[in-house]
Amino acid sequence: SNALALRAGCNIPQAARNPQVERLQRAPLLHFAQQSLRLAGTRFADDATPEEIASLALQEPHANRMNIGISAEGAFNRPGDFPNVLSNLANIIMLEGIARADSPFEQWTGRVADDLADFHPAPMTRVGEADELDEVLDDEAFKELKISEELMSYLQLGRYGNHVKLTPIMVAQDKVGTFREQLWGLGGAHETKLNRLCLSIHTGNPTLLVDGNALYDDTNHGNIITSGGGAPSDSTWEAMELKYWAQRQIGTTPYQGGRLAVALVPPKWARAAEQTFARLSDLLETKQPVTDATVNVYRGKVKVVVDAELQRSSTTIWYGMADPMRRPTVKVAYFRGWGRNGKRERWYDPATKCQCFSLEGRFGAAASDYRTTVRNPGQ
Repeated sequence: SNALALRAGCNIPQAARNPQVERLQRAPLLHFAQQSLRLAGTRFADDATPEEIASLALQEPHANRMNIGISAEGAFNRPGDFPNVLSNLANIIMLEGIARADSPFEQWTGRVADDLADFHPAPMTRVGEADELDEVLDDEAFKELKISEELMSYLQLGRYGNHVKLTPIMVAQDKVGTFREQLWGLGGAHETKLNRLCLSIHTGNPTLLVDGNALYDDTNHGNIITSGGGAPSDSTWEAMELKYWAQRQIGTTPYQGGRLAVALVPPKWARAAEQTFARLSDLLETKQPVTDATVNVYRGKVKVVVDAELQRSSTTIWYGMADPMRRPTVKVAYFRGWGRNGKRERWYDPATKCQCFSLEGRFGAAASDYRTTVRNPGQ
């Protein structure tokens, strides 16, 4: 499995590489199929075609589905069987496809504390922060501290999945690269779907349960730049932070602390955002500001996240958000037991004589607070 994964261009740890693995990289897929059949005591005719040998090796002694990466035990299905070699290979490639996917939602979203156990809508609440401690006089009991909370929205998990096939002809013709591209695409599609769900909350501007107003509503939520908007710059970011600081905590009188820390921008503003927020050392610039008025105080304090999917709704609108580790605007949840990388299975399809490999994800996203984000029209 490691030899085939190296052939496919995957990153295999150095500890898993040895002379045997290096040598096996030169072996075609059909070699592994033939060896598996011989070790299992399965005979095939001397004049059997490569497709016939591959078809025989792809079959399983039983028709049960298996979790990819877990070899079945028992005399009839061993780790060295060809389907299990492919399972381990598919697991390696698919996980790398997930890691390679250009879906930056993790950089600006938070995660629900506990994975969800069912598909029922789960309430998304935001708990207020403590105002301040009450003064306690001599011989006076402590008063109970009560913290308000708000129901923002409901998060409901969805079930998503697809599968790809490895055909006897692909094995006979040694199409490892084609197999890799299929599995990388499957892993990337998992991440793309969740990324789009997260972005749709910003671009779709859903109605929140807390007050019946849209997520972005300058009249009621005060989180849209109506004047002073435009491309990312020192002045536009200042206007957005002033909007952020005008927000108050839940059920209390103090203004919220912290500051905007993430700029989520479409490709049109990628260059302007980097020029505004990147450190001069990162830009390899050596020039120095002439006066205090030309100092950009936001350099190195804002993470720039560029997402091409934002162009689906607007090429100019961009967003500023608070640190997602402390005050996430959007939260993501997974089904209990599925987790970040989904569930991966493989099975044999007797009708097509193919091995099928599936990836199923169960996840969802919802808005968790409107106070932590500001929308800029970019115009």
